[in-house]
Amino acid sequence: MTLNIFFNEFMLPRIKREKRSWMSDRQRFEKFISPHLGHLPLSDVTRHHVQKFMDFMVARGSAPGTVKQYIGIVRRLFNIAAETEAGESLIFTGQNPVLGIRLPIVRNNRDRFLSGEEAERLISAASKLRYPDLHDAIVLSLNTGLRLGELRRLIWLDIDFDSALVSVRDEAHRKPGGKVPLNASAEGVLRKRKGSAEAAELVFPPIHGRRLRENLSYEFHRLADQVGLNKGLATNDRQRRVVFHTLRHTFASWLALAGVDIYRIKTLMRHKTIDMTMRYAHLLPDATRQAVYNLNPPKPPQTRPL
Repeated sequence: MTLNIFFNEFMLPRIKREKRSWMSDRQRFEKFISPHLGHLPLSDVTRHHVQKFMDFMVARGSAPGTVKQYIGIVRRLFNIAAETEAGESLIFTGQNPVLGIRLPIVRNNRDRFLSGEEAERLISAASKLRYPDLHDAIVLSLNTGLRLGELRRLIWLDIDFDSALVSVRDEAHRKPGGKVPLNASAEGVLRKRKGSAEAAELVFPPIHGRRLRENLSYEFHRLADQVGLNKGLATNDRQRRVVFHTLRHTFASWLALAGVDIYRIKTLMRHKTIDMTMRYAHLLPDATRQAVYNLNPPKPPQTRPL
């Protein structure tokens, strides 16, 4: 049985049941895995084949994270094949050919956050656009830390204006939910949208027949480049390029710079572990350094000359 046959007849039905992102896996398989490995019988695929495929991905300029995603699909395909029966025997009984492959190191931590002046430029430029959605999404993310996907799924029932809270719902296979306070800027944007809403359930309903995520993500990239936030940066510079998720990173960074303690930042960011929040610890005001700056040493005692 070839990889193409196994993927379409066995793996695809399974990941449709188990993975929210199964369409992405199918697209990746069809785009590059199938043309390079799909024609091979499962039992004929060796580590050399996988390494050659990975080398191709690296040579074409794919980011380390992208390469790992593709190799991860190949690994899972063989893992599933090793536990799938056809008749009375397993489809694949050999060693997973991905074992022993040295994957590229992924450095996805974004160190970039916006200054107040940069945020003002971005918001000002967004306010001049024909539709208010991008402007409102930027202001909300900067002031609540909500992700783009969370904004896209937000409904009016999630907004409690009386308590000035937004509820991010807990859903299977998604990031943790929780309550997020609304400051004056965030509440003002939401009240304005509520006033102009035409019985829409979603706070950000889709426009132009396209999914909101695609619209806002594309428009944000254009706007960030337009105001010069990514000037001189390569498109694959994930650590320094400003993307929509940079707004969430900015929210947490501004909290740290304002002296908010790391545990409150963890709660507001809805991180699973404190380790995820500690990346902002270096921005907290240094009380030890400040203590030295404020030190007023006593004057040395004056001695009389002999």
